Amino acid sequence: MADSRLLRGTFLLTAATFIAKFLGMISVFPLHALIGEQGGALYSYAYIPYSITLSIATLGIPLAVSKFVSKYNAIGDYETGRRLFRSGLKVMGLMGLLSFVALYMLAPWIAPLVINGDTFSADDVTYVIRMVSVALIIVPAMSLVRGFFQGYQSMGPSAASTAMEQLVRVIFMLVGAYIALFWFNSSLVTAVGVATFAAFIGAIGGLFTLVYFWKKRRLGSIKKSTSAAKVPLDEMYKELIRYAIPFVFVGLAVPLFQLVDMFTFNRTLAAANYEGDSNALFSAFTLYNHKLIMIPVSLATGFALNLIPTVTSAFTANKLKDVQRYMTQAFQVILFLITPASLGLSVLAESAYASFFDVNEQFDSYAQILRWYAPAALLYALYTVSTALLQGINRQKVAMLSLAIGFIIKCILNVPFLYWFDAIGSVLATMIGFSSAVFFNLYAIHRSTGYRFRQLVKRFILILVICSIMVIAVVLWSSALAVWFPIESSRLNAIIVLGSGVAIGALLYFLISLRIGLMEKVLGSQILKKLRLPTRGA
Repeated sequence: MADSRLLRGTFLLTAATFIAKFLGMISVFPLHALIGEQGGALYSYAYIPYSITLSIATLGIPLAVSKFVSKYNAIGDYETGRRLFRSGLKVMGLMGLLSFVALYMLAPWIAPLVINGDTFSADDVTYVIRMVSVALIIVPAMSLVRGFFQGYQSMGPSAASTAMEQLVRVIFMLVGAYIALFWFNSSLVTAVGVATFAAFIGAIGGLFTLVYFWKKRRLGSIKKSTSAAKVPLDEMYKELIRYAIPFVFVGLAVPLFQLVDMFTFNRTLAAANYEGDSNALFSAFTLYNHKLIMIPVSLATGFALNLIPTVTSAFTANKLKDVQRYMTQAFQVILFLITPASLGLSVLAESAYASFFDVNEQFDSYAQILRWYAPAALLYALYTVSTALLQGINRQKVAMLSLAIGFIIKCILNVPFLYWFDAIGSVLATMIGFSSAVFFNLYAIHRSTGYRFRQLVKRFILILVICSIMVIAVVLWSSALAVWFPIESSRLNAIIVLGSGVAIGALLYFLISLRIGLMEKVLGSQILKKLRLPTRGA
């Protein structure tokens, strides 16, 4: 029953997160057609500081609430979680307002540190940062409600809210930017400002969805406590902050790495006498290519969100075998799904970028960034899941330390790597930084739980062997097909090469893993039976 509940909640959140990421990915295609690489750079200049401010504003409280509520619910004390929720809503509302004011006022100070050249002015960057900052008024409180639902292991409302927020945001972003550009003949800067303001409109949609489920499920009144700890409010907040601080760092991970790029990318390339458009390269790296590789990472996000309360409950009950089983289940699925996706995207980088965006004078540079950056999807996923597991077993300080190590490495390597390797250098610095954080997390998990990675390593090697066969087949096929359908000639040609390459790679990986029994070992026979696939026991 526990495994069934874990999988059900996992797939709900995974599906919702995937839908949200998929919508975000789809949106960048028409957004790119509307604002191009230049507008994409301006968009990133707004969203990176927004993401960091949002992580600080929420203080990791929403996911910490999920862990807190799950812990006290496990001992039958439902009232303690509800008390914290009522108080937390007020705190998150205040934090949201203060963070909005702070980012709005700091925008003119941030802008001059970002711009390089004559493409955009400091006023342009200030404007888009201020437009996106309005969303901070709503998002922290909304995230707290999601965390409360997840603490009850009620994943449906969070899933629906996540999907609705993204859907509303994407619609408003695209329609608003189109109207600004083609109905009112506004500037590119105005269109990007409207696109960033969509974060506020999307948040309203997500909040209304949560309100609907709150009234429907009545979590605030059902489930009477069988025991009451009567924890004082100040003690609850001390415990919550102990849980929450690491979540701040987890939420800051990718934005912090991108912030290093935001302040060093353009200036370093200019100092290195780079002759191309560094704004466009920055946009391709931090926005368009990043969106592509984050699609498989969304699978890990769903696991992370659901693992925290589940692992916490098992760890609190001292069920170490269950904790280790959840770890194996999470790691295996992540490796099984994301490894082929990231490697496949890497070998199909040219056709992928040409299909989703366009071919211009810097196309080769954009595609090379994607080729090198795609494997980072696996690192992001492993970091997300391993950090969630550490938090589930009360090793919060380790999660903070691992991010600090990775971030310091990124800071040290970014500028020299940009000098030596141009834009690829920033990609390499990011991957080395995240690799360091992941290995530190895995080592800490082993030390804390005695978890042995031997079996996991063997299966990962098997996955890599299958992926190698897949990659060889895809490279041979796409190279031959590109002779007849040159991807630089038209988007349709690129789509044909990409689509057929993805189909062949996925089918080959699927058939081999099914035939040798790997899929059954990773996903379980029950999942295969539901999908009407053969099992070894059949």
